[in-house]
Amino acid sequence: RTAAMVAAETVEVGDHVVLDENRGGKLSVVQVTKKTRVKVGKAYCSLLPLVGKKYGTVFQLAPDGRELVVGSEASIASLNGTSSAVSIDKSNKDLLDDGTAQKLSKEDIEKLKGEGLQGTDIIEKLVENSATFSAKTEFSQDKYKRKKQKKYCAVLMLCRPCVRTVCEAYFQKSPARICGLRVDTLGLLLGMANVSAHSKTLVLEESAGLVLASVLERMGGFGEVCATSLGPRPPMDIVRFFNFDETITECSKFAPMAELLGARSVSNKPTEAEPAEAEPVETKGNGDNTAERDAAAEGVDSMAEDKTENKLESETALDVAAAPQVVESVEGSKPTTDPSDRPQKLMKTEHRGNNSHQGSDPPRLKRVFFPKKATKEQVALWARSGFSSVLVVAPKISPEWVMQKVMRLTAPSGNFAVFSPWLQPLVECRVMLQKKKLAVAIQITETFWREHQVLPGRSHPHMVMTTGPSSGFILSGIATEEVLKLP
Repeated sequence: RTAAMVAAETVEVGDHVVLDENRGGKLSVVQVTKKTRVKVGKAYCSLLPLVGKKYGTVFQLAPDGRELVVGSEASIASLNGTSSAVSIDKSNKDLLDDGTAQKLSKEDIEKLKGEGLQGTDIIEKLVENSATFSAKTEFSQDKYKRKKQKKYCAVLMLCRPCVRTVCEAYFQKSPARICGLRVDTLGLLLGMANVSAHSKTLVLEESAGLVLASVLERMGGFGEVCATSLGPRPPMDIVRFFNFDETITECSKFAPMAELLGARSVSNKPTEAEPAEAEPVETKGNGDNTAERDAAAEGVDSMAEDKTENKLESETALDVAAAPQVVESVEGSKPTTDPSDRPQKLMKTEHRGNNSHQGSDPPRLKRVFFPKKATKEQVALWARSGFSSVLVVAPKISPEWVMQKVMRLTAPSGNFAVFSPWLQPLVECRVMLQKKKLAVAIQITETFWREHQVLPGRSHPHMVMTTGPSSGFILSGIATEEVLKLP
């Protein structure tokens, strides 16, 4: 086991982590720094005790309620709950919640806290002084303990940032920022677009980089990823929460849509002149080919005109998002502007640090938060070959208009998936694709999600949900050879 592998399993200063409070009750994405403080219960605690701990460690408040300590066995047991069978001999129909069943008053509980009792001990005191606890069913007793735990004994689990944890954290806190994408919808998008290792993927999104981060995590550094947008730079802020190293992000680049479409139109020019090139051309005695020189001159002029048009399109797209966007973390951080130049500066600083302390400290994973801008050669190569997987998550833009542009960049037999919270825009896009014969196997899928409690003797669906069972619609299909004929 190398030092880099050990570092990836433990938390270091500067890493982003997901804190799961009371088993899904509250998810927070925070960065572990010396100044970061997170609210646990009613107290604000430092995150320095997390440094050096493995993912999956359970923490709880210290007896003084001011700092986090590793949780005891009792706190871990209360977090997991009980899965024993429910006794059918008891019933709650005769219980009356009139507020007189608990003998301990609020002053008594505060006195117990002042004596230094931990949250689990306070819960046991509440159970002992409850007149109706023994008459409740086992399920009601477990539910009662969980309710008191959230109030007096907050337990945190240190989770590694991944697609599921980050998506659920944003869906709880600010679903509008990720376009209402639920974790099941995101998984269907990746599957329908056939995103896998060694694929060539195009991502157009407005979900602050959640889809791009999901693609990078699934591909694992194998293949090619291009993040695009109608403006100069696609949203990529959530990518930094995943703690990707250079081996994951080096396969990804970003390029404006105007540059990709401009390179696509330039690559189509020679294919139109192929029939004329097949005819024999007379040459002079000295071997000069005047026809080839004229054609090359016309090609240079046309490429210059295309570059000028692309430059104007890029400048127009720059005006759309010229103002810097203000982004804020899910929990416990201040708003910050999108750091476009920060990755290169961090890479240079870490490189100098590694050279100066070479051999003294164990090597640390180099954090590369954002993909770099694609070169002109890379853009031209993508425009000629096309993408095998295309993901579009842009509800504010008409799917029909977007797909007319994106299908030019899709390779024949390439898979695409388009997400929208509404059905009608996707229906119009489907009709357009069918009329122009640009795709086959076109289908519109409605995502459905229903949470269930699965325990012995008490398995049932949850009747209270934060949102409805539907999280939007997905249009998917496979591109045909007709995409090569698009102008």
